[in-house]
Amino acid sequence: TKPSEKAVAASPEKEEINNCKERLDQLISIMQPKVIVTIGNFATNRIINKIGITNLRGKILRYNIDANSILTPAGTVPGDLNSPIFALGLRNSFDFTFHPTAGTMYASEIGPNCDDEVNRIISQGNYGWRQGYPCGDTDPQFIQPLVRFTPTIAPTGIMFYTGSLFTQWSGHLFLVAFNDGQIRRYVVDEGQKGKITDSETIFTDPSGSLLDIVTGPDGNIYFTTGTSIRRIVRGP
Repeated sequence: TKPSEKAVAASPEKEEINNCKERLDQLISIMQPKVIVTIGNFATNRIINKIGITNLRGKILRYNIDANSILTPAGTVPGDLNSPIFALGLRNSFDFTFHPTAGTMYASEIGPNCDDEVNRIISQGNYGWRQGYPCGDTDPQFIQPLVRFTPTIAPTGIMFYTGSLFTQWSGHLFLVAFNDGQIRRYVVDEGQKGKITDSETIFTDPSGSLLDIVTGPDGNIYFTTGTSIRRIVRGP
């Protein structure tokens, strides 16, 4: 279902992606017994860096879900059991995935005219998007991205490879981008808070518009564009 969820963002302009994601879409991943939701900043950076149950913009939310599909907040705001907020200070986290052994969340982040990012999302983490955000921000009170892209690439789908066909890529992080049509591969050291130790671009689609990437049940890698579903297979 993930490619169809992203199809609303199939647009030739990055700003249209942002508008779709920030105003219309709430990316939902159901992982029993939790539901994880990302919410964009709704085209404003004025209030999203404040914690409050009435202000959920620019945040990643977490809920418990019971057998009757009833949701209850399961955030991590200290002293607030009614808050679903798990992490904040995010502009527009388009997609997320989980480390295959540690379970830590990693998310793609679409910036304004600078600083597209890959972030390692932790409980109560504040990632710094706020009013007056400066490009290349290194403020130590906020969690810094693992990767930062300027010029921007509009990062979309993200996943850890968990198949058995490409053994040399087992546990590696893959990222696709809308603007430049590239599939990037990263080796992350979860023991060092996701430090990237190696990276490469494995594919470039001249037409761009890459939206999502997943490990298939057959071990191949599947990715989507605005008009197609494609597959990376092992050569002879």
